Amino acid sequence: MARKGKEKIGKKELRKQWESFSAERYKSVMEGLVHLSFKAVNSNATPGGVRLVEKIDLPYISASSLGPDKVGLDYPVMNTSDSKVVTQINVVTDGIEDERFLDVPRDEREFILITRMEMGYLDNTSRLDCHLRQVILPDMEGGDICITPVHVAGVSSVINAIERAMDKAGEFHNEYMQRIKHATMQFGGANPQNVGSRIRDMQSPIYVMPPRENPVAQKVLRIHFNGIQILYNRGIDEFLGLMDGLREKKIGMKERILINKNLRRLTRDILDRSASAMDLLAGNRELLPGEELLDDELMMNELQAGLLMPEKRSASWRDVFSEYVMDRIRHRIRKMDGQDVGSGISIDEAYRMRSFIESEVLA
Repeated sequence: MARKGKEKIGKKELRKQWESFSAERYKSVMEGLVHLSFKAVNSNATPGGVRLVEKIDLPYISASSLGPDKVGLDYPVMNTSDSKVVTQINVVTDGIEDERFLDVPRDEREFILITRMEMGYLDNTSRLDCHLRQVILPDMEGGDICITPVHVAGVSSVINAIERAMDKAGEFHNEYMQRIKHATMQFGGANPQNVGSRIRDMQSPIYVMPPRENPVAQKVLRIHFNGIQILYNRGIDEFLGLMDGLREKKIGMKERILINKNLRRLTRDILDRSASAMDLLAGNRELLPGEELLDDELMMNELQAGLLMPEKRSASWRDVFSEYVMDRIRHRIRKMDGQDVGSGISIDEAYRMRSFIESEVLA
């Protein structure tokens, strides 16, 4: 038999009798509630937090993307005299008041919902407790910004509610949907309710296994978005090593043929790797984010676009390509005997080599 003032609806669940409070009491309590609480980070921190007022369109789940109408409020510090008021506010804002209470007055329900939407922005961050974490990040002007991450137990409440609804609907009881795995974390010590009424929702975060490494997918996506690496330092250094040896003797026709042979090898290696890259993309279309083999922004890069798509190798592209390759070779700095050593290639030599590279693309 259910106890007085409660209605038994299951083996353990009881619906309690709603206790009415004045509008002034609800409003005064709600004015002190926050979405992001310092206590959720460290129970020894000075009470405080931040209250949201608007939803921001973001491509992931967060307090900002869910907005204040979805993320539940919580108290920044436990006040036993207000605990029942906070509980009733929370069940109404979460939309589960009829599951937890009997005879919820319509006027109180509406007042809580309206007052919640009318509450303004609250920011208790003018003085931050030393128990809060701080992250120093560079700003766009060469300075630094100090960021203080603050937990939002209300987001955990939303995620857990969705999971419970899916479980109740039987969505995890089939071969296509596995039950979500959870880890265990401790917040608030032996009395988590002192940290917040929603803190227990944070104690079982979703445990996600990292995706398995897929080298092919990594390479495909790297080419799709960034193109190929045109030159490798090792290849440049081998060519410059050849040039170092030739400088010790007079460069004649035989030496010039050897230089051209190695320039041809460098150029053909780039073009062959470009063709192989496109073959890899064409053979793995299912790994690409769209229908096109190359990303639109990559196609704006004249050098990469011409490398990967031969039909775009115009006279202008050949000029850009040969200039890029020769510029990389001529300005390569090597370490020799602990010293920085340049290429030693003169402007006249660079011009001849660049002309040969450009002609080699047409071959």
